[in-house]
Amino acid sequence: MEFGRCVITGVSTEPARGPSSADGLYQFWTDREEPVRLHDTDLVSVSWEAGPRPVLTTRFVYEPGWVPVEVTGRAVVEFVFGDAVVREWSTIDESEATRPSGEVDLSDWDGNRAFSLRASSAAIDFSAGTLHVRTVAAT
Repeated sequence: MEFGRCVITGVSTEPARGPSSADGLYQFWTDREEPVRLHDTDLVSVSWEAGPRPVLTTRFVYEPGWVPVEVTGRAVVEFVFGDAVVREWSTIDESEATRPSGEVDLSDWDGNRAFSLRASSAAIDFSAGTLHVRTVAAT
């Protein structure tokens, strides 16, 4: 399904359940009818693969006790952004953090290609041409 100029896959195509520029990527449903609630997760990793079509991958793990029943056994939410261009990436020294490491504050999307992610440990502003969302088992 295409939303704006970023092609987003792995999400519900129902208007009330898919991601929107109003709600960003903070809370929505996958195409497998699994809820994604980043406010109940921690950002556990961000990886960058340079190349002709750069990839930015973010992984979020549900906090114990907050795993939706629909995703039991697949408590990791993975966002894979293709054709990614990072505009700004900053990290916060964990010794200076006032909240638990990885706590997600914001996952914005402008409805086109611009994304912003804010967590207690990092802030990333970037653009992407594609996004694939999936839930996977914790490793």
